[in-house]
Amino acid sequence: MVKKIGLYIVLICTLFSINSEGRQFGNYTSTTELEQQMEKTSGLDRIEFLLSLSSRYNRTDISRSKELAAEAHSISLAFDNDSLIAESNLQLGYISLLEEKSAEALDYYVAARNIFRDFGIEQREAITLAQIGLLYSELSQYPESLKNYYEALSIFREIKAGKGELDVLLRISMVMGDRKEYASALAFAEQTIELASELDNKLVLTMSLSQAASLYEDQNNLDEAISYNEQAMLVLQEMGSSHGAVAVMMNLSELYEGKADYSKASSMNNEVYEFAKANQNNVLLIESMFNAAKIMHAQKEYKSSNDTLFSALGLIDESGLKIMAFKFQQLLAENYLNIGKYDLAIIYAKQAIESADNLGDLIKAEEALLNLIDVYTKKEDYSSAFKAQQKLTSIRDSLYSKENAEQIAKMQARYEISEKEKEIELLQSENKRRASVQLFLGLGFLLVLLAGFFIVRSQMLKVKSSKSELEVSNLKRKELQKDLEFKNKQLTTQSLNMVQKNEMMEEMKEKVENLKKEGSSRELNNLSQLVDYSFNLDEDWKQFQMHFEEVHSGFYHVLKDRYPDLTPNEMRLSALVKLNLTIKEMAAILGISPDSVKTARYRLRKKLDMNTEDNLAEFMLQLEKDSLEVL
Repeated sequence: MVKKIGLYIVLICTLFSINSEGRQFGNYTSTTELEQQMEKTSGLDRIEFLLSLSSRYNRTDISRSKELAAEAHSISLAFDNDSLIAESNLQLGYISLLEEKSAEALDYYVAARNIFRDFGIEQREAITLAQIGLLYSELSQYPESLKNYYEALSIFREIKAGKGELDVLLRISMVMGDRKEYASALAFAEQTIELASELDNKLVLTMSLSQAASLYEDQNNLDEAISYNEQAMLVLQEMGSSHGAVAVMMNLSELYEGKADYSKASSMNNEVYEFAKANQNNVLLIESMFNAAKIMHAQKEYKSSNDTLFSALGLIDESGLKIMAFKFQQLLAENYLNIGKYDLAIIYAKQAIESADNLGDLIKAEEALLNLIDVYTKKEDYSSAFKAQQKLTSIRDSLYSKENAEQIAKMQARYEISEKEKEIELLQSENKRRASVQLFLGLGFLLVLLAGFFIVRSQMLKVKSSKSELEVSNLKRKELQKDLEFKNKQLTTQSLNMVQKNEMMEEMKEKVENLKKEGSSRELNNLSQLVDYSFNLDEDWKQFQMHFEEVHSGFYHVLKDRYPDLTPNEMRLSALVKLNLTIKEMAAILGISPDSVKTARYRLRKKLDMNTEDNLAEFMLQLEKDSLEVL
């Protein structure tokens, strides 16, 4: 099921938007009216209009939003109005967060928070802390995120701001869920549900009920997930939010399908279908038709499923919603594969690949290619299957590069945040030092001037030196990062190649054995022996070992030093365990059956003197850490 966490964040930001207090300008119903009125104002009065308009634009025209907030900030500085400086900093931080400029956003947020704190504007300080918590959670820096959320929660509770407390409780539940700390996540969700009920805040109540449902679903507790979704649906119906209730109905339909309760799944989905039809909502109508086709597919009613899919594709063409066609083509290919109509399955699998390419979605392209390879294999068209496999390998390489780029971008953002935090600490330390210096002003103006001169000169030299060291450090870090990425890619590619080669050789061996049964010959026997021999070639292992030792240097040395009785095969198995490969992948690489791999792992554990409850992969990870300490 598609998770709704992203929607929750948007709703939370809407609930607790930085625009929410003092800048609504309810008399102006349109942005145009507000723009016209702003042009008639100047000075501090203009700032309120600028910030209100910036808030309206931040979801539709981010450049205009930033331009207005920057003007508000400039005027606030000119008038030396601290509270408005803080408000414009808060708005600029929010815009920077939308632009995914984390370090810049943190600068603005910290500046705003400091002013709000110094002037005792507690509610705005708490809002800013909550936004900083959101920034850190987006970077998966959960401890820092929780630290800011808890501080915001403490302020909201102290000033009895129930709306703010609700917001932060739900955010904490989401962070705990992301960390897979489900017990804590559910505890905070329940707190939110209880408080939202007390405050009669039905919007947050539905979100917290849906959050609890999502957490139970993540733990595969579908009964509890259904119960909380049903509660959310009832609240939405009380609110008169028919669209919200229908969205929950769609979730319930999918949950019932997951439980194989197809009768209830169809019943819920039919209600969604009728609602979409009555309201002429083509997107929802198409989604409900797909859901119906899925339910039929799960019950092996492939013909009925296909009829529904074709009707939906017709509606997609009429509505110009071709972006939705991919999953319908995929399901058609699966249905035809299941009924043995391979040529039709190939047609729709190829259409799905084309749709994925048009969307530029590599993950969807990977799914469609896997489907196509499955069809070719069932059809015994191994040449076409091999070509599709080559394309799949190319796409996976692209995906690997894309994931690496995203990881690097995230790490860069974390690095920038870390540097900003150091700068902030340095500035705070500098401020304290300057405050201490002021105590000695009575010693004489001249002495202070001389001390200031030497201090400033010393600081300039330190900054210059630190900058040079940082530049050298950054260059070295980038070089090491590129080298590690290249070696990791080589190791991954080598592992995949070994798996694919051995799987193909295993398949070829099975074919040869079948042919031998039909009519054995000396040539077939020789070919079978050649296949067996290819499983044991050491050249691939030499390449693999070379790449492995480059990435995990010292691992083999420490392993052999501590356990000298390990055989070469056990050393190889240890390396594969370290890479966290599956039993099936290890079997393919080693050229043995999965059961043999399990036996080999059992023997390896005995030689390593491991307890029954110890995890072998974690053992190898600790061994690598030990090898790094040795180096």
